Amino acid sequence: VCIANLAKFKDYDLIDVTKEDLVLDEETEEEKKSSEEAEKEFSDLTSWMKEVLGAKVEKVVVSKRMTDSPCILVTSKGGWSANMEKIMKAQAMGDNRAMEYMRGKKILEINPNHQIIKSLKGSCGGGSAPDSNASSMVALMYETALLTSGFNIESPRDYASRVFEMIEAASKSSAGASSSSGASQKVEAEVVGDENSEGKDDPWK
Repeated sequence: VCIANLAKFKDYDLIDVTKEDLVLDEETEEEKKSSEEAEKEFSDLTSWMKEVLGAKVEKVVVSKRMTDSPCILVTSKGGWSANMEKIMKAQAMGDNRAMEYMRGKKILEINPNHQIIKSLKGSCGGGSAPDSNASSMVALMYETALLTSGFNIESPRDYASRVFEMIEAASKSSAGASSSSGASQKVEAEVVGDENSEGKDDPWK
């Protein structure tokens, strides 16, 4: 709490990296232009993801901070951080009304350069509504971001079910690819063998 309310230490500005609108260095004109283009390019995707997640997040925005992860969850500037929210939930005499008021609104930031986000963007193109698999992927991304950002998962059972469904789909796909690959290799081996052995090294001719 003290650090959250302390804006400066000596000549250094203290910044909470778990909050929205993180700015570590001033953006150049080129970086600003690139950010604006990304926001415009992914506007349909962010709007659709907000519809899928509903009241779970205040908004979905294109991130300027991420390099590796597909998404993260941050909180609004005035609310509690994920760690503070855990501390207040653990209080025996906690005030639920105060918690609802002080709890930071969650904002989902997406990485426009990540392959998962690009794949979701492709599923939103063409004017057709994304399928249920894309919606499940968004829900799984949100719940995973809850974990990596320090929050508690609202329904561990639903999260586990989605993970198991994904593992099952991946295992079926892998098994199918291996079977198909094995069959094609076997056929090629038989064909090559027939062509090379026909009329050659036959002791009866």
